[in-house]
Amino acid sequence: MPRDALLFTDSLAGLWAFRLFPAFAPNTVHFPWSTGTLGHGIPAALGAAIAQPERTIAVLAGDGAFLYNSQELAAMKYYGRKLVVVVANDNCYSAILFNTAQRFGRSIAFGLANPDFVMLGQAYGMRATRLTDLDQTEEAIRAAVVADRSTLVEVPLQLRPPRL
Repeated sequence: MPRDALLFTDSLAGLWAFRLFPAFAPNTVHFPWSTGTLGHGIPAALGAAIAQPERTIAVLAGDGAFLYNSQELAAMKYYGRKLVVVVANDNCYSAILFNTAQRFGRSIAFGLANPDFVMLGQAYGMRATRLTDLDQTEEAIRAAVVADRSTLVEVPLQLRPPRL
């Protein structure tokens, strides 16, 4: 990603971002620290893309958090703004899975029946791809940054809370 790119994050995926994304300037990585709000990424990134259309604006969200506000991709299309959206898909609310298992010894109500994220991105006029290997991530992000329109990249993986 370019050095002046803005990254907006959600959920457990966002907790990993500060370890994996090199921030070269203040206020380039955004996460709802005070609330951990699910669904923050897309609308926040869209606001930034409207305010600063010349910058690369990216979103990193888990699948559950992404689905809280995925309909905001319609506003992205309407306003003609470009976003790079990375959806970390593990087909569940990972925080619920890990926190309840740790606290109560078992987990319930954490699974998701997700839509086809590639088709969803395409429905909003985006380029969309589903990676099959994490080694494809860098190439997919580079292609998304130089693309002529928004891109959704689905990364199938299992998220675990980082150990601080």
